[in-house]
Amino acid sequence: MRHPTAVISQKELLENVWDDRADSFTNTVRVHIASLRKKLNAGSAVPLIETVVGQGYRLISGPVEDGIDAK
Repeated sequence: MRHPTAVISQKELLENVWDDRADSFTNTVRVHIASLRKKLNAGSAVPLIETVVGQGYRLISGPVEDGIDAK
């Protein structure tokens, strides 16, 4: 939340949100991101979490054009 345009990798999320015993090959992050998207997007026409393929996830702070935040 402090760096909304920063891309956070699945590994970083596992290291900072779950304990050291979390399996890096698990679907935990994807399942939780899907759940968050469902809850956050319920009242919004604009998605709030973007998947950056091969890199991770980032928060969207405004309208998105071609995968880049428009400010």
